[in-house]
Amino acid sequence: MHDFKTVNQQINILKRRGMLFKDLVKAKDTLKQINYYNLINGNKKFFCDANSPIENYVKNIYFEEIVFIYSIEFKLKELVFKNILLIEERLKRHLAYEFAKEYGSYSWDDINSYSHFSKRNEDYSTLFIRKLKDKLKIKNNDTRDKLVEHFYNQDEKIPIWAFVNLFDFGLAKYFYINLNEKMKTKIAKYFSLSPKQLKSFFETLNMFRNVCAHNNKLFFYKIYDKNKKIADMPIHRLLNIEKRQNQYAIGKNDLFAVVIIFKYMLRKEEFLLFYTEIVKLFDSIKTECKIIEYNKVCNSLGFPVANNSQCDWQNIINY
Repeated sequence: MHDFKTVNQQINILKRRGMLFKDLVKAKDTLKQINYYNLINGNKKFFCDANSPIENYVKNIYFEEIVFIYSIEFKLKELVFKNILLIEERLKRHLAYEFAKEYGSYSWDDINSYSHFSKRNEDYSTLFIRKLKDKLKIKNNDTRDKLVEHFYNQDEKIPIWAFVNLFDFGLAKYFYINLNEKMKTKIAKYFSLSPKQLKSFFETLNMFRNVCAHNNKLFFYKIYDKNKKIADMPIHRLLNIEKRQNQYAIGKNDLFAVVIIFKYMLRKEEFLLFYTEIVKLFDSIKTECKIIEYNKVCNSLGFPVANNSQCDWQNIINY
């Protein structure tokens, strides 16, 4: 059982475990603003003493360093989320354009617009169309949604090029999955990818989008569903990423996998901007953190570093 603890009690617990403070007043104010569990428990792998039989912290760890690493994680989530939105917007545009060109603007509720090579797949497509209609029904009841309100007031069926703006990333992903192979290939070509590669990218992006959007832990987050890991890409080989049991050890189900996706799906200038910003964040870890190890932070995100790996993640800019 974990009983309620006041801020002062939380401070005392941290002190007993070896935490140091530069400014207790500011520390108390921080604990009033940030959830103790998210700040301390969520990051304790970085500063817990592995040799201690009870939960104690490594020597000379300051509370302020924990707050700093927490802020880095928050900024990383903002940066990743912002760039996923760029891809999401582009995906919706390509879906709407190719779908309308092939089937017309209003055939999104026609089962013949989707892949149904067997009875099972046809049932799946029917379920998907029901999801689309449910999404529209929810938005119809939302008087704040001016886009839906316009078509609703005009008693018009909403066209796909307007409807896609109501899709969340998950629904856009399922829309793509339900298309036939010819349509999937057309969409994938926009990104110079195969349909299989693009689907794997969507699965991974959807998972990390949710982590960032809901402000969940990004450090140590990995995707364990093998169907949602990204496909092996040429960049894995070019970066000389280590293999274990014939599988790439990193860059498949971690944040570095998202960086690889960005390399393929963002425009060149967009990726350069992203790369510049993320390098700046990682460089600040090197300069600001005295106890928390840079390599540990990199490893928690799946980022390879040169001194304990065959490659260094920053080399991705060279390919």
